[in-house]
Amino acid sequence: MSRDTLLITSLDELFADRSIKNCLDSNNAVQLVVYEGKNGKASIKTLEDETSIVGLSVQNSAKKKIYLFALDHCFFKDHEDARCDCIVFDDHCLCFVELKLNVRPRRAAQELRSARRQLGVTIQFFKAALLPRSKNFFNFTLEAYVVMETMVYPRKRASRDAVFVKFLEDFGVELYEQNWKSF
Repeated sequence: MSRDTLLITSLDELFADRSIKNCLDSNNAVQLVVYEGKNGKASIKTLEDETSIVGLSVQNSAKKKIYLFALDHCFFKDHEDARCDCIVFDDHCLCFVELKLNVRPRRAAQELRSARRQLGVTIQFFKAALLPRSKNFFNFTLEAYVVMETMVYPRKRASRDAVFVKFLEDFGVELYEQNWKSF
């Protein structure tokens, strides 16, 4: 069984009380965008359909099946702790994604801290939940993304590198602060 199928099956079995299928979408187009829909739930669309949508641009040159598992406002209900918006994955790589799309430059640093916290909480939740079935997330390559509009990201500085190192040490996952991903 492929890793993506194994993950979906495990989620279905572990969280039988939640509707995994209602929170899952997939697409195999070359260019996709992950964005926050009107109801606050993360969604995925073919980029050719909607060029004006701001979000995580996904390049899928191999036309593999890319899944979006909506967490905020779907898997997790509004009254639950803050979690990241979604998980985007294929059969090899699993990406935790927090969309911070309406951020002003003055609030960027604060929003980035909040996003990293949300990503960390979500990573810990799924690591604990999947531990009985897999000690290493079914051998997925794990990544975490904070997605904002390009002009909002803080400048690259040596002092910022420590943030990425600490995130990797704390959660065992590479952190990216960018608005694109290639599968």
